Amino acid sequence: MAGCIVRCYGALKEKASSYFCFSKAALLMQGLFFSHGFVQLAFLSVMISLIEEISGKKILWYNAVVSTLVEGTSSILVSLMSYDKYGRMFPKTSILITQGIFLTGLLILWLTPSSNIRAIYLVLSLVTVGKAGVRYITFFLERQIMLEHDIDDKKILEDRTKFWKVIGLISGVGTAIGISRRPWKLKFMFSAIAMGIGYLSFCFGLIYYKSERKITNIMPVVSEDNQSRKSSQSWRHLKLLPLWIPFLAYYVVQTAGTTFFLKQIDVVQVDILVKNIKFLDPETCMILVRSFPGVLLRPILKRFSDKKYKLRAALTLGMVFNFCSCIASWHVEARRLHMFKKSGSNMNLFWLVPQFFLLGCAIELVGEGLEDFFSDLVPESKQELGFAFNRLVEGMGKFISVGFVLAFRNYWIGDTINKSRLDNYYRALAFLALGALFLFTYLSNTDGCTWEIDLEKSEEGDAAFPTDVEMDVLSTGNDGNLVSVRV
Repeated sequence: MAGCIVRCYGALKEKASSYFCFSKAALLMQGLFFSHGFVQLAFLSVMISLIEEISGKKILWYNAVVSTLVEGTSSILVSLMSYDKYGRMFPKTSILITQGIFLTGLLILWLTPSSNIRAIYLVLSLVTVGKAGVRYITFFLERQIMLEHDIDDKKILEDRTKFWKVIGLISGVGTAIGISRRPWKLKFMFSAIAMGIGYLSFCFGLIYYKSERKITNIMPVVSEDNQSRKSSQSWRHLKLLPLWIPFLAYYVVQTAGTTFFLKQIDVVQVDILVKNIKFLDPETCMILVRSFPGVLLRPILKRFSDKKYKLRAALTLGMVFNFCSCIASWHVEARRLHMFKKSGSNMNLFWLVPQFFLLGCAIELVGEGLEDFFSDLVPESKQELGFAFNRLVEGMGKFISVGFVLAFRNYWIGDTINKSRLDNYYRALAFLALGALFLFTYLSNTDGCTWEIDLEKSEEGDAAFPTDVEMDVLSTGNDGNLVSVRV
């Protein structure tokens, strides 16, 4: 018995050691992760309510359009910034710039709230730039942990980085849950102060962060012949585009989940929630329900993400959940409208749980699996583009959903929930989601819509370091400056 306990303790200690390590850099950057976790749940997850608060307009279709435009612009900006290679070459500078902009946006949101729609775009665009900077923070933290502990194992390095990142984000999310019922003005103030402290903490750590002197990047200057050969093969990128058409429909449905689903909460009974959990806002409660499937499905998705056909099966299942979410919301809204018109009463909040839960399953399976799906289709040299490309598709899907809302504004989407026929709108989205499911199933099994991976890899392998190239080798000195050497 004692031997079994000792073995279990040893195994647990070994497992924990792969995730946890003390890091001064990680402690100094916790404030940044905390702020992003707080802002994500308190503001960005309830964008339509934030727009309604700032603009002062309680017009359903208008707030849905504005919030979706902001989210779409956000996705495209994140896509463009994720493609920025210099952010990885100069992570400290990138963090200082993006998080400084983020802090500026939060300060404006706190100190000068305005009903001017242009001001809303300005403020939320600044916040968006800061949101994109999370990738730079994560990359810089990973490098610091590697230097502090001399880690060569990539898996251990990623796990330890993720541990510290998750600690900060969860702390911010927990705080946002705790003050979810507080006034918006207090949330604006808290977010600005927390971000200010986190930013100062990061700046204070500039004297402690470790630097290295090693080759950090190699940039080949390829001859004109090699450039023309690579350009002639660029048409293969277009072969992947049809596979992403179904996901545009997926993001249209997801947009309904972040706008109309949330506004349905305003017209249901929330007495049970208010009496039993006084500190929890109903919108925050439903967002947590939407996030819960991630806890269940993420370990399974990770286990099979490296297997081509099982990954596609996961995406297909995610699109099935997307369709089921539309069906659930259609029937729930039809029942709610019937009750309201017949007796003037509304249903309980918990009737909305199925549509939020099913949408959460779809977000986890599709949203989290798209980057792995992209990586599975392209050569290794193109895999870094997966995040940027998928955010671009998300932004396009958001803009398409704006067109849907405007197209049905005079028919199914009115000024308020009770004056609208969202059940008909959800039914239309259900048919759209079903068509996207069939289209993805067909295209994912069609050879004509896949990259010629083996041929491309061999060609890129031959052209990676051709004989007629010159290379700029960038070396980072102890002072943090880059020195360029041509070889």
